[in-house]
Amino acid sequence: MLIREGIVEGETHISEKGRKFVMVRRDNLSDVKQQLFGLIDMTTAGRLLGLQKRRMRQVLNLIFVNVKKMGPSNNAPWSISRMEINQLLELSVHLEMVAIPDEDCISFGHILRYWTWTNRDIAAFIASVKSEEIKPVNLLDSVAGIAAWNFRETELKNWKIKTQNGLGEWLTIAQAARVLGTKEQVAYELVRLGLLKAEVMPYQMKRGTRVRRTEIDNFNEHYIFATKLAEEYGCSPRKLINNLSDLGLLPISGPMVDGARQVVYKYEQAREALDKLSGPLQSERLLMNGALLLPQT
Repeated sequence: MLIREGIVEGETHISEKGRKFVMVRRDNLSDVKQQLFGLIDMTTAGRLLGLQKRRMRQVLNLIFVNVKKMGPSNNAPWSISRMEINQLLELSVHLEMVAIPDEDCISFGHILRYWTWTNRDIAAFIASVKSEEIKPVNLLDSVAGIAAWNFRETELKNWKIKTQNGLGEWLTIAQAARVLGTKEQVAYELVRLGLLKAEVMPYQMKRGTRVRRTEIDNFNEHYIFATKLAEEYGCSPRKLINNLSDLGLLPISGPMVDGARQVVYKYEQAREALDKLSGPLQSERLLMNGALLLPQT
C-alpha cells in the first residue's frame, strides 16, 4: 500500500521458482514503521481516504478511535492513527478497478456528495462495511481511498431501510431497547454495567453508541429480566423475586444490587431454580390470583 502510494520505494523481484516478492531498502524501514504505526494529520488522512477536509472533520470522532490534537491549542491540528487508516483501505485491496461504475452501482464518493445522509449514517455505513454486512463490488479508478468503493444501489437502499427500522447489524440504544422489550434507560444501564456490549462512535454516549444485533442475542442467551420470567409463570415480578430468593438465588442486577431499574438474573441459574418448582414440587405448587406460591411446609 505504501509503495503504491509512492511513500516508500520498493522493487519487485521474481524468485527461481517464479514467486513474485517486493523488497524495500533497509534504510527505509524506519519510514515504513512510522507510516504503518505512527500518527498522521487530518488533511493527509482525508487525502488517503478520498474525503474532503470538511467531511473529514465532521466524521472524525465518529469513525476513528485514536484521534487527538497535536498540541494544547484549540487550533492545533488533529492527528489520526495511520493503522486505522490502513485498516479501512485494506478492506478493498482485493477488488478490481473499473473506469466506469456498472449501471446499477453507485460509488461511496457519490453518496458523500449527493445523498442526504447524516454524519451518523456515514459512520454507521463504514462500520457495516468493516463488519461485512454490506460489501463493495469494485473500485472506481478515478477516485482515491474509500470514496472509490462501488456498491449495488439496491443493497445501499436496503441497508438504509434496515438501519432506520432497527433491522440492520448495528442498532442504536433506542432500537436495542425495543428489541429487548424494555425502556431505553434500562438499555443504557445494561451497557453501563457491561451486561450488554456496545461500541461508542463518538465518545459521548447518547450521540453514537451502537449495539451489534448479535450482542442482543448474546444477552438473551445469558441473562433474563425478572419481569419476563414473571410473565411466563403468571405471577407478579415481586412474588417471583421473593420465590427465587427463598430458593437461594439472587439477581445480578437490580434496584437493591447496583441501583439499576430492572432486576436481571443469569438465564441458566434462574431456569434451574424455577425447575425445582415445576419439577418435583409441581404437584404442590399453587397458583392463586396470579401469584406464584412456594409449597407450604
